[in-house]
Amino acid sequence: MKYKVFEEKTDGSSYKSWDELFENMVNTEIEVVDTGRVRVKKSQVMNLKSENAAGERDEILYLTVNAVIVRHSERGVYLLDTGMDKSYQTNQTGLVKGLLKKLFAIGAQDRGQSLVEKLGEESHKVRGIFYTHLHFDHIAGTMDLAETERYISGYGEKPDKYPLLYSNNYLAKVELMEQLSFTYKEGFSPFAGYIDLLGDHSILAISTPGHTSGSVSYLTKSSNGLHLLVGDLCLETGMERNIGPGSYSRKRKLAEESMHKVKEFVKKYSEVQVIYSHSIIKK
Repeated sequence: MKYKVFEEKTDGSSYKSWDELFENMVNTEIEVVDTGRVRVKKSQVMNLKSENAAGERDEILYLTVNAVIVRHSERGVYLLDTGMDKSYQTNQTGLVKGLLKKLFAIGAQDRGQSLVEKLGEESHKVRGIFYTHLHFDHIAGTMDLAETERYISGYGEKPDKYPLLYSNNYLAKVELMEQLSFTYKEGFSPFAGYIDLLGDHSILAISTPGHTSGSVSYLTKSSNGLHLLVGDLCLETGMERNIGPGSYSRKRKLAEESMHKVKEFVKKYSEVQVIYSHSIIKK
């Protein structure tokens, strides 16, 4: 796979605030798809040392794995992450390889639950896939899909490849990954900046690092309001209770800072609905 920095092409519009930008964002149709479930320890996804996590046990959790379909009236279909692939319908570690795969990649998927099955004939209309980050449960569904025109991730993102220990080949068909650099972007508080992915302000990328160094969130607008997919930045219960992410996040302090920026953002702009990549499946 080759990598290059994404080159933004805008319509020349200049906005002075989020409010002004929101008014001029292009409406799309949004569908959140639950593509399966993964097994984790609570400490891997929540900071149990936080004073706000007092009394929490480090138990096994099962989480949904969400991906988002964005239907653009003129441009076609775009995907935000691809979730689990169909191999998880028959194998609890999918196509992940290595001695440590059962420590990090246990999951499951019901028949008909994969993104490619949900899309059906529409899968041939996919024009691009935009990833929050490149962990297995966010990229696996790429294997099921036909090649598309664009693949985009945060800057410096690479899929896990540790020979003999833990690796996957879910992005084998991806020849070029365009990566988002926010270094020179100007933005509106609380975020450093945004990148207009399609040039018409229909899908905006926002830097929310911490879970991985290049973790990205995606802001879209539909007839039902504004939606912000935050990937693995935190769980919903963590956002609500001010409990930062767990050991799966590489830079936990930075991830918690990003979480608080999202909290500040949605508090100020109540029309923004947060979409979490994972939700706890209640027993």
